[in-house]
Amino acid sequence: LQVCKPFEGHSGTISSITFSCDGRKIVSGSDDETICIWDAKTGLQLCSPLKGHDDWISSVCVTPNGKWIMSGSADHTIQVWDIETGSPVGNPFKPHSHSVTSIAISSDGKKFMSGSSDNTVFIADVGVLQLEISSRGHKNTICSGAFSPDGKQIVSGSQDYSVLIWDVMTGTQIMGLLQGHSDVVSSVAFSPDGKKLASGSWDKNICIWDAKTGAQLGKLMGHRAAIMNITFSQDSQQIISGSFDGAVQIWDLNTGLQMGQKIKGHNKPESESEELVCLALSSDGEQVALGFQDGAVCIWDTKTDIQVYSHLKGHSDIVFAVAFSSDGKKVLSGSSDSTICIWDAKSSLQLGSNLKGHTDPVLSVAFSPDNGRIISGSFDHTIRLWDAKTGQQVGFPLRGHTAAVFSTIFSPDGKFILSSSDDMTMRVWEAEPDNLKNLEHVNFSSTAEHSLCKAADLFFGTTFSEENWRECVELNSDGWIIGPEGRLLLWVPVPFRKLLHTPGTVLVLPQQAVELDLSMMAHGYKWTDCFMNGKEL
Repeated sequence: LQVCKPFEGHSGTISSITFSCDGRKIVSGSDDETICIWDAKTGLQLCSPLKGHDDWISSVCVTPNGKWIMSGSADHTIQVWDIETGSPVGNPFKPHSHSVTSIAISSDGKKFMSGSSDNTVFIADVGVLQLEISSRGHKNTICSGAFSPDGKQIVSGSQDYSVLIWDVMTGTQIMGLLQGHSDVVSSVAFSPDGKKLASGSWDKNICIWDAKTGAQLGKLMGHRAAIMNITFSQDSQQIISGSFDGAVQIWDLNTGLQMGQKIKGHNKPESESEELVCLALSSDGEQVALGFQDGAVCIWDTKTDIQVYSHLKGHSDIVFAVAFSSDGKKVLSGSSDSTICIWDAKSSLQLGSNLKGHTDPVLSVAFSPDNGRIISGSFDHTIRLWDAKTGQQVGFPLRGHTAAVFSTIFSPDGKFILSSSDDMTMRVWEAEPDNLKNLEHVNFSSTAEHSLCKAADLFFGTTFSEENWRECVELNSDGWIIGPEGRLLLWVPVPFRKLLHTPGTVLVLPQQAVELDLSMMAHGYKWTDCFMNGKEL
């Protein structure tokens, strides 16, 4: 017998249909690239069709707990949806190179599988999905990050227009997304007293937030172009901001009003470009360093609005980053020419020659709190430490990000480094180049020549020196972990790469973990010694 009238909502062939475990809902997928959720009793749609796939829906299923819908599509992806709201949860998951033809979840809800026209079956713990769902983290590139004054929290700003606050020890979010911008959040900062947050955006506005509650305290409006950088004064009473049109503005946080005239551009022919790219404020708030698209660096006096030094020229291309030392005596600049310059803030003279090591544009620079070291992040995916006195690179490059590193800063105590990247993650690193984690739980390959550790061990343990770290490995662009002498150890699937812990990494945000057991691994020629059930294979 027909229980109710036909369900009408799709505009194409219905390719997959399933019940929720309690039988109260029906989920359908269609050639029209949408998913519908229906009341099984009345036949009514419970929300608008779910849209997100770019090709026809091949398979749908509901998790045993009744909270999520999983959909597979000819666009090669699996998407997770909230069954109550119909909203996508995280980003599409892509385990296959061709159309997903089938998906299913085990009855205990712990594993899922997917089949594909690429002739493969993907089976994994449901926890793997968390790698892409990111526990409600940012949904796009993280553009900037900053430590709280006590080093216990991190704030991040993203291309998804939002701001997040994280606990450094646990890697978890302290509160939900802070939403107040309508465009990319390009810069974030904690006030020195730790009571406020500020976020600058391409929407030309600055939002001020309560660091404890996340409540928006106000919005500073006045820039005529996208805001590129913001920073607090040392007394937490002022904010200085710079926009892409070359304007620098100082704000009084008590009144929300602009202070004095805008600092604008640098002294050069009007016919030439003077677009501001970056800025930094000295610790006493009396000077601001500006980096421009033409490769110039300028220093202004914030009290008099007078340009102290103009057109410091050491770079041959765009200056992407500038930073003061904590004593205000030196200025750093990083450029698209892949080099770093150190300047004397009093005399404007360049100290030594350009620091060379990066193979792509330098996107961020910073001094350590004691001014003894310099940290830099680059489009080449690496982070590098430098001796501020000699200009020599210290240790080896920190590798782990799978895309450009936009932001690098030291923690207030100088023990850790925070980096944010276009791979949508932030990483916390040990700042001591001579130390790497000594892991207490290790799974070795069958020949004891190679090993991988439990991710949890990267948070605790003793250390050993770099000179004893002979079996250093790295992840190449094709996803292979490369060992000594360029040997291929294993291939890392795409979803795992950006969250892979690498030497020196203490924490990856969003925090997820992947554990591999290589105790039965037969690497290289040792495959000839493989046995199963006592019989040689």
